[in-house]
Amino acid sequence: MNESPALNRRKYGATFKREAVLNWLTSGKAANAVAAELGITTSRLYAWRALVPAARRGSLVKCRCIIG
Repeated sequence: MNESPALNRRKYGATFKREAVLNWLTSGKAANAVAAELGITTSRLYAWRALVPAARRGSLVKCRCIIG
């Protein structure tokens, strides 16, 4: 009997994906920095970008806010 171990895949809901993409695109941070903060891969973040209609149209503007 040769069974492979079960893969522990995380499942993310649509809300999490949308918020992750919006966080990335509006924060001014690099994709790899946001992905690391969320514990996901950068390629996953880029893939999720296609799920956010405003990101597909390019209507989200990256902003860098200076507080002080």
